Amino acid sequence: MNEELNNAVAVEVMGWTISQGDIIELDENARPPNFISGTVKYFHPSKSISDAWQVVEKMQERGFLWLMGTVDDGIRLRFYKKEGVVMTENYTLVSNSVCHLICEVALGAVRKKEKE
Repeated sequence: MNEELNNAVAVEVMGWTISQGDIIELDENARPPNFISGTVKYFHPSKSISDAWQVVEKMQERGFLWLMGTVDDGIRLRFYKKEGVVMTENYTLVSNSVCHLICEVALGAVRKKEKE
């Protein structure tokens, strides 16, 4: 499950491509457009806080704001977009694992935004 989640985050949130089991990051500024700029072999955001934080930073680059806090049943995280003065909630979850939570919420927010 974690590998599937990590791969989904790499592709759908980070914008990377998976090639033969390795995650390949595509550099949008390179020429030609599909130039491979590097390989990320050890990207485990569902377990690694440093990898999970890359996901948070990517979400910010994509225009998402975020809120995180503790609640009785764990940690709550919300990614949302600010549209004018109205804040539209995208996706919220509660979990005990902050890394797994960041992955699930980021993926849910991106998927929900794509449907709108």
